[in-house]
Amino acid sequence: MKKNKAAYSLIEVLVSVSILAILVVMMLNTVLLSFKVVLVAAYRSKSVEVVNDLNSLISYDIRNSANLIECDDNSVSCIVLLNGKRYVWKLCQDLICKYEILPDSSESIITVSNSNFRYSGLSFQNYTDNSGIESVYVTYRLQSRLPGVDVNSINQFKVSLRNYRV
Repeated sequence: MKKNKAAYSLIEVLVSVSILAILVVMMLNTVLLSFKVVLVAAYRSKSVEVVNDLNSLISYDIRNSANLIECDDNSVSCIVLLNGKRYVWKLCQDLICKYEILPDSSESIITVSNSNFRYSGLSFQNYTDNSGIESVYVTYRLQSRLPGVDVNSINQFKVSLRNYRV
């Protein structure tokens, strides 16, 4: 009598392969979801860094300016007189730019904000409190350019002017 070798039936193999395929799809889905979460977290972290850098650049110019020109209520640009030169902060397309105003009234670009983000609604507002200290509120909106990454923020910060009396 011939003895048959033990083997798996076709149904057992198909069930095993389908269970394995389901597990692989679940693991792949987890990896893709993890990648998206990491991407969004990195983009949000980058947006915080970009906001801090831009705020410090604008604050430095306003705080150290000898004179502010056209930083009136709800102004879309702010001209600062700094070290004998005139600079203007304003929107250029969908970025925030700093220009130097040359003697012939033309503008030379100095600083451009990060191009990974879209900026809108830049405004400057003068404010004087009861003690006579003058400040400027700067407001702008930041949005992600990357589709599927929902990074939106409205940023407002206050810059106190250095009004020293001798």
